[in-house]
Amino acid sequence: MPSRNVSLRLEGLQEKDSGSYRCSVNVQDSQGKSRGHSSKTLELKVLVPPAPPSCRLLGVPHVGNNVTLSCQSPRSKPAAEYQWERLPPSPQIFFAPALVLAYINGVLSSKPRASLVYSMPSRNVSLRLEGLQEKDSGSYRCSVNVQDSQGKSRGHSSKTLELKVLVPPAPPSCRLLGVPHVGNNVTLSCQSPRSKPAAEYQWERLPPSPQIYFAPALLFS
Repeated sequence: MPSRNVSLRLEGLQEKDSGSYRCSVNVQDSQGKSRGHSSKTLELKVLVPPAPPSCRLLGVPHVGNNVTLSCQSPRSKPAAEYQWERLPPSPQIFFAPALVLAYINGVLSSKPRASLVYSMPSRNVSLRLEGLQEKDSGSYRCSVNVQDSQGKSRGHSSKTLELKVLVPPAPPSCRLLGVPHVGNNVTLSCQSPRSKPAAEYQWERLPPSPQIYFAPALLFS
């Protein structure tokens, strides 16, 4: 049955379907002569929502080192906005959710010791952290957001990385306590500063031994 509603349904949209679509209305008389014409054009912009970014930690997260929180985002349409956020709670201190770095509306903002590896705009939003401190340990989330021209959200995705800053052990402080005479008792004093994670310790008597031989290491936990 004829209808004045000639709505067109497009299924399984693809990005290449973007374009201008014109609906034309024509009136002809019984002789096939045009007696009126009108049309309207619609713009279709197919959006590509962001996929979850691919993230990993690059570098050795020791105190004082620099590391990169590598994060790459597949292409989206329109261009995405990015932000890095450190999530609570922290094992050392409590703080509210902290925005570490953001790229929104073409403006880049960041905190000290944090920077992007690549200039924006870029789909590689890897975050560089310099001069690591133990309190930098925590969860870091990279968020990708897509908004239309009216500022409405058209897609969101994120990925979280865990950063555990290690504290390598410093050289232990050692000295001999007691008088090393035959028959006496002595103490080989050894103290080690705190490390993270907890360290393992061993005493080892090095060869050659003029008196006795024993297994190279005794482990204490």
